[in-house]
Amino acid sequence: MSIRPGRVALLVALFAVAVGVAAWSGQSWTPASEPMADEPRQVIVFGMAPLGFRDLEQGDTPVLDRLLEEGAVGAMSTRTGSRVSTPEEGYLAIGAGSRVRVAAGAGVAYEAAEQLPNGGTGATLFQEATGRPLEGGIGAAGAVASVRRNDGSAVRSHPGALGQALREAGRSAAVVSNSDTVDAATGATIVDRPGVLALMDEGLAVDDGIVAGGRLLVEDPTVPFGRKADADAVVSAVERMAATHDVVLVDPGELARAAAYERHVTEEQEGRVRAHALRRTDDILGRVLPLADEDTVLLVVSVAAGGDGLRLAPVVAVGGGLEPGYLVSPSVKRSGL
Repeated sequence: MSIRPGRVALLVALFAVAVGVAAWSGQSWTPASEPMADEPRQVIVFGMAPLGFRDLEQGDTPVLDRLLEEGAVGAMSTRTGSRVSTPEEGYLAIGAGSRVRVAAGAGVAYEAAEQLPNGGTGATLFQEATGRPLEGGIGAAGAVASVRRNDGSAVRSHPGALGQALREAGRSAAVVSNSDTVDAATGATIVDRPGVLALMDEGLAVDDGIVAGGRLLVEDPTVPFGRKADADAVVSAVERMAATHDVVLVDPGELARAAAYERHVTEEQEGRVRAHALRRTDDILGRVLPLADEDTVLLVVSVAAGGDGLRLAPVVAVGGGLEPGYLVSPSVKRSGL
């Protein structure tokens, strides 16, 4: 199954027209829109990053294709402090609600009880990095440098704002995310769990979640770095977190691993690697999709389009009583953008 080109082409066309109108008039317009009938009980964010519209034309993603035809859709441009956003910077920007910059190693995050190679745990590493005990199930120790990098900037809000707002509103958050890779020279694991950056609070903690590679990954010599998301483990983790938390973010990490692997393969092989990663991610999306119902919104997003040229990424929302159509952003104020 492949996506019918009409709706995707229309989204890109809307972007081009909107940019042209904005450049000509210098003003924005607010499209007619319908609010959600009821406030959803829960939101599940399914991250697919990096992912752009070109992937929809070249990849095999039957589940996402169907959602783009049947759900509320839009074309999203993630605004960060860099010219081209990475998954780490994109998730950090979602958590900040503002344009921010990321520092190296931001995706280093551990579960509190996760064992580290040096004999410590995620909780002890967090305390060494921050000087305070971890108050949550996951600590984003690697985010310290990114927070410092944005201190004193003129942005309206800072990393951790979303998680802090959820905490203060009495809402709980959980993350299921692992994009770990392997150092080609040493074979050591390069820890990367960027989804944590979106839901951490100002204390750099997330209430709950599963991010440890030993719990979410399985060995496979045919995939990038010899590791891939264990679909059964990922789906089981999401179901567990969704049973008790208000906001759950899941990113299987397959697309990020494929992107990191690109420099190790030929251009021809690069396309195959990415296509297979897309299909594995789409399969997991299909298994998470049943969680979307009248009370739960499933929001599929890409915080980094990847590649060059037009850096737009698809975003689609289903469940929660949403009707098919185009999403509207209160900041952009243009239908479908």
